[in-house]
Amino acid sequence: MNKKIVMVAALVGIVAIASGVFFLQGKKAKKTTDDKTGAETTSPTATGSETTSSKACDLLTLEIAETIFKAKAKTTDNNSSTACTYTSQKEDLTSFGIITLVDSNVGVLQARESFETAKTAIYGSSTEAVTGLDADAAYYAPTLKQLSILKGGHWIIITALTDSYPTDKDASIATAKLVLARIK
Repeated sequence: MNKKIVMVAALVGIVAIASGVFFLQGKKAKKTTDDKTGAETTSPTATGSETTSSKACDLLTLEIAETIFKAKAKTTDNNSSTACTYTSQKEDLTSFGIITLVDSNVGVLQARESFETAKTAIYGSSTEAVTGLDADAAYYAPTLKQLSILKGGHWIIITALTDSYPTDKDASIATAKLVLARIK
């Protein structure tokens, strides 16, 4: 029962972080049409780079979730282009898991700024550097059980809570390795 409470609390934390991601992103690229010529232009974002689309469930797939859970998984109904969540619960109720990925794909400069700002503004000084990932940088915030990853224009947050790994940090890192392999 306590593990379920922790997982629900972590999911609430993820939603809060996702909200922070959008707050930290600043301005998005905006398309406008010139009234005289009819030509479409795209204004740059606050960092001078254009925002690209992101599909979080293209990064965190059902197959990846089932690999991490070592069991069948299902997607939740609250997925969006920037967030994806899978859950797993064995029929005998002996095991429960949840994996959430939030991807802020906003361009290299804005992603780095958001990644670095979150380290102190959201997580405080409670982060641990993570190495061994195919990424520019990564850190784990044990208080919220979140792995933050910077790779190119992506700032990715992964939370994996499952009893398939010795620790939630290990599960998040294993998930990250599979997810990062999908980013070109």
